[in-house]
Amino acid sequence: IMYIQNGGLQCSSIEVWFQEQDACLRASICEILTLAPGESYQLSASDCVGPDFQGSAWLRSSQVMGIAVDIVGRDVLMTYVGEPAELNYTFDPEKQEASPGNQVAFGPLVYSEYQGWDSGIQVQNLSPVVAAKVKVYFLDRSGDIITTLVDWICPRGSQTFFLPVVHDLPGNWVGSTRVESQEWITPGGPLVAPPNIVAVATLIKYSDAQRTETREAIAYNLLPEHKIFDWQIGFGGGGLDSGIGLVAIPSLLKDLDGSGLTTEVAIANVIPKPGFTDFAIFIYDQNGLIDFVCEKLNEKQVEYIDFATWGIVNPRFLGSAVVSGVFWEHDVFDDEGNFVRTLVG
Repeated sequence: IMYIQNGGLQCSSIEVWFQEQDACLRASICEILTLAPGESYQLSASDCVGPDFQGSAWLRSSQVMGIAVDIVGRDVLMTYVGEPAELNYTFDPEKQEASPGNQVAFGPLVYSEYQGWDSGIQVQNLSPVVAAKVKVYFLDRSGDIITTLVDWICPRGSQTFFLPVVHDLPGNWVGSTRVESQEWITPGGPLVAPPNIVAVATLIKYSDAQRTETREAIAYNLLPEHKIFDWQIGFGGGGLDSGIGLVAIPSLLKDLDGSGLTTEVAIANVIPKPGFTDFAIFIYDQNGLIDFVCEKLNEKQVEYIDFATWGIVNPRFLGSAVVSGVFWEHDVFDDEGNFVRTLVG
């Protein structure tokens, strides 16, 4: 189910196109809607495509749109949002720019058989013209590459990379993922630049090994470059100019005895250059800062925290947290060995 809202100042007509996975020849148009400014519309995919459809969709409109998507079924609900473009604001409104997308997407948390969880990465090719060759890296907590999967994606199509089918992953595995669009060439043809991509992670927890019953499920947007780090060696002065060094966590729980809820947090250092990042986790309750913890992550490592086991947070705790980089040293040098920048992400 797609929820489409007109964020412009004028009425808009909308075309919704559906592209079935691995069917590159023809997309099907579903609806042409008219939305007033601020109005939202609920569109069920089952009204547009037949059963057993799996694929992607894109929308054409004359105004800016906001989109949220619900995946409903098997007694679970997963929700993600349409990834907005990166806006580069300027003092002159006529010179504002929006990027059409990014070539790399980062997923700080994926599971494989961890307490019954399965993970899938859904990747969409944003190019309407050329196919995309996409490589997905699956990393463990230490940043080591467990395996990689490579596949082709139709123009504006999608492909799913399921972690459970990777046969040599051990059970109870927690790690991160990175999706890269690759340049490619055909004999006698021109070199094709990497098309832009977006990706979504779907995590589903099953009650048994046969996967007959689902217990819970979540989906989240993989983070594009402009929300985490400009792959691969940053730009400009590096640091906060080309990467994110501050993350807010608005809800932090340790209430297993009361509501039965607790928080688990995955903090990923996505920088590929050798080095380290020192960061602090500041913990707040409704009255303000109560404590902080300092930690260190080397390149591509993931810290996975279960707050139910952290004694510095009292039971029945309800608050928030801020993760802030305090010092980083992932140095980049030019071809002559001169220091260029240091990175954070």
